[in-house]
Amino acid sequence: TDFTVEPGTLAVEGGSTVVVRNDDPFLHTFTVDALDVAEAVTPGSEVLVTIPSDAGSYVFYCEPHTSDSDDPTEDDMAGTLRVS
Repeated sequence: TDFTVEPGTLAVEGGSTVVVRNDDPFLHTFTVDALDVAEAVTPGSEVLVTIPSDAGSYVFYCEPHTSDSDDPTEDDMAGTLRVS
């Protein structure tokens, strides 16, 4: 919502499914490069994303609204995904 990610940290078990919702009138993505996850989320919609079982801490981000996915800043649409 409003080009921010809420919550900024997601803690999930590997193999679980999360709901990613887009409350903005713009296209966003839920992207985790290290896990090969890239889902488009159209305005006003939601998608179910199955999280791979690879335990670790990963950056998730919106591709069009993050300037550097390897080192996002607080101005980027990005967060941390912790997989256990």
